[in-house]
Amino acid sequence: MNISTADITSTGIRKLAELNNVETVECLGRFEHPDHPGSNDWSITVYRVAGGLVADTNGDPVIEDADPSGFAELLAIYGVEL
Repeated sequence: MNISTADITSTGIRKLAELNNVETVECLGRFEHPDHPGSNDWSITVYRVAGGLVADTNGDPVIEDADPSGFAELLAIYGVEL
C-alpha cells in the first residue's frame, strides 16, 4: 500500500524520503514483537523508500542499506520474511 510521507510519524523516515525526492512510500506491513503482542512500543512498520527498505521502530529507524546485518537481525526477531 502506498502512503504519503506526510502520514509517517518518523522524522527519520520522512527525512530519508525527502533526501530521495519521494512523496509516497510503500508500506509493507506492521509487525508485532513475538514476546510483546499488542504493544505499540514493540511493534515495527516496514516501508520501501526509494527502492530501499527501512523499519520504523520505537527508536531510530533501521535502514537496510545503512545497516544490512542489523536490519536482517531485526526482521528475524520479528519473524518477518520479505
